[in-house]
Amino acid sequence: SVVNFYYRELRLIKLSSPYVNNVIGLGCLLCYASCIAMSVNSYWQIRVGLCWLQAVLLAFGYSCAFGAMLAKTWRVYRIFTNVKLRRVAIKDFHLFAVILVVVAVDVVIFGIWAGIDPLQVQTTSLPAV
Repeated sequence: SVVNFYYRELRLIKLSSPYVNNVIGLGCLLCYASCIAMSVNSYWQIRVGLCWLQAVLLAFGYSCAFGAMLAKTWRVYRIFTNVKLRRVAIKDFHLFAVILVVVAVDVVIFGIWAGIDPLQVQTTSLPAV
C-alpha cells in the first residue's frame, strides 16, 4: 500500500489500479485479523461477539481480496475480448462497483444468518479416555 501511494504518479502503477491493489491489501489484513480474533477467542473466555467478529473479518477480507482480483480479471477479459478493437475504458469506479456487489452479498448472507440462526456458545464436556 505504501508503494502504491508513494509511486502513484508512475505510469505502471497507475495502470495497475493502485486503489484496487489497496483493497486487495486491506482484504488480506482483514483475513489476518480474523486469525488474531480466533486466537484470542480460543485462549480466553469464548464469547459470541468474538465468534461473529472472526467470521465477519474472514468473510469480508476474503471478499475484498478476491473480489478486487475478480474485478481486475474482469477488466482484462473485457479489454482482450473486444472483437471490434474499440477502445474500452473501464475505470476504477467500475471495479469498485464489482467489489461492492461481492461485499454486499456477504452483508446479505450475514444478515440472514443473524436473523434466522444466530451464533450461540455451547460448552460440551468430553469424557476422559
